[in-house]
Amino acid sequence: MKKNLIVIALVLLIAMGGLFADVDLPDEVKATLVGTVGEYLEHGFDDENGEQYQTGVQFSNALDSAGVTLIYRYKINYDTAVQIGMSISDFMHTDNVASIPIGSVVRGDDAPFTTWTSGDFANYYKMGEMTGPGTTSGKVTFTVTAGEFDEAEQKPGKYTSNISVVVFTE
Repeated sequence: MKKNLIVIALVLLIAMGGLFADVDLPDEVKATLVGTVGEYLEHGFDDENGEQYQTGVQFSNALDSAGVTLIYRYKINYDTAVQIGMSISDFMHTDNVASIPIGSVVRGDDAPFTTWTSGDFANYYKMGEMTGPGTTSGKVTFTVTAGEFDEAEQKPGKYTSNISVVVFTE
């Protein structure tokens, strides 16, 4: 009987020892917190998945009659006045000869876009500005549509329009 009790005790001891054995723990998780003191500028477009401040985005079906709606965002902390301007090229065929003009550029808030009329940024759309030292942020939603074209007469192929946003000080 004593031998049976010792065997049962050993079996229980071994089984319980397994419960308290080392367990593989997952790697630590980390978060990085970053802040900027002084001047900074963050700007970019929202992509098709809603990721903000992307510096390069691509939208398909841009020649649809509804056009493409984009969201541009910016955060600025500067000691001087800052202007933000946008240029949009016509849709160019891959042969760089055939083109489709831009039909319209309309703000989401229905406010008209204004453009600079002279200087290095003549004909750039005004996207935002900061008139003096400080911090500001903004969001501009706008839709770009292609001008009218006859699909039967237009050269088949891929057409691309490029949008460039520049930030400059006065």
